[in-house]
Amino acid sequence: MNNPYSSFCFFNFEKGLISTKTLESTKEFLIQENFIFEKASADSDLLILNFCKNNSKNVKSLLCLRSRVSQSIASCIQKIFKDNINTDLELNELALIVLDDDGREFIRYGSKLSDGKRSSNRKQINWDLLIESKEEILKPFALEIIKTCDLKIGNLGTWAFQSVKGNKDFKKYLVQNKVFLNSKWSLIADSSQTRIKAALERYGNLNQNDLEYMLQLHNSYLGLYKTAKLEHKRKTGSQKGWVPDFNFLQSLDPIQTSWDNFDEIHNALIKYLQGTNYKTTFEENNYSKYDAEDSNFEEDKKIFNLIYENLKESSLKIILEFLNTDKKKWVKDPDRKKAWKLYGENKSQREIAKICNHKQGWVSKLLQEKLISELIADQTLKVLVNLKEFSFLQNNIDELLSVKERLRNQLINTEQQKGNSYLRTWIKEAMQND
Repeated sequence: MNNPYSSFCFFNFEKGLISTKTLESTKEFLIQENFIFEKASADSDLLILNFCKNNSKNVKSLLCLRSRVSQSIASCIQKIFKDNINTDLELNELALIVLDDDGREFIRYGSKLSDGKRSSNRKQINWDLLIESKEEILKPFALEIIKTCDLKIGNLGTWAFQSVKGNKDFKKYLVQNKVFLNSKWSLIADSSQTRIKAALERYGNLNQNDLEYMLQLHNSYLGLYKTAKLEHKRKTGSQKGWVPDFNFLQSLDPIQTSWDNFDEIHNALIKYLQGTNYKTTFEENNYSKYDAEDSNFEEDKKIFNLIYENLKESSLKIILEFLNTDKKKWVKDPDRKKAWKLYGENKSQREIAKICNHKQGWVSKLLQEKLISELIADQTLKVLVNLKEFSFLQNNIDELLSVKERLRNQLINTEQQKGNSYLRTWIKEAMQND
């Protein structure tokens, strides 16, 4: 039987499978500290985590937690791979993204010397390293999971499982291979009206009246979904397993008696997110073109243009500030310029790190996507709030925060520019003169 804190899972690239090895050093540590557990639990996780924090230079205790996390990551990717065996998913690609810990007790890092040569150093992997690290994304991924875990919510295994499914590069790889982890109901709830409209126009067999009916239904669903999920959790103790019952369907506007319309929305969404080339009668007959004289359409178009113009203006200004600051380092380190250019060309941080021969943390620290997008959203919001079209935002903190988050999503969402985000597109534009 595998010990949850000394059995270490890793991907064996020679054999093309996930293997397990016993770490004798962690076995000895557990015996020495009299940590004997029949099975892992939130209590045992917390005991070892606290030991790590109180003995921050100790390597073995953190390695115990890394062993525990490695088993959960392995279990997660094996399940996803098995559940989607008929897709183009590759187990080794899944492992490269999240099962990248090999169990060593130190981490290597490089630094440039004054003569331009690179030196190689290493640090022990202990709690001090996690605290000292300024990297937004820690590698190996297990370290990020351990550093961010909240054991009040669940045990370390559960936290690792959810962290894998929430990993940005992991999700991107799944979508590229037409795999979606969301349930039907959460996917519909997580989709904006703009996305639903686009999906139904392209893949739904609907006329204009049908489309408007579906959008009204989706809008009503969004208004009731969160409350229904909270009530389900209150009754069952879990977020999982919720499905709309008859009472929920009857509370919608328009009232529903079955899941049929949601099935149609979901099917259209899946095709839309997969990016297939299938076209329907709706699209071929141009039903989606509104009458130019329609006042609602014109108003929506005006609002969109206001947001877009101010978002672009703020973006280019802030992007140029970041680029001009970083340019000073490009002569000594041309990889920095290359990284910005590759980012504008829609390369993932993992791809940029590989091309530039750096760790992914170096790329994340350089590009600062989260910081830049937040600064742009803040600047755009300052302008918009003074326009009469957005006067409703004044003195409304909740709505301001909501709009700020939507602006950030607009910036980094790859749906905006045919697979590239606005942020990447405008960085590419700003880089053209360099």
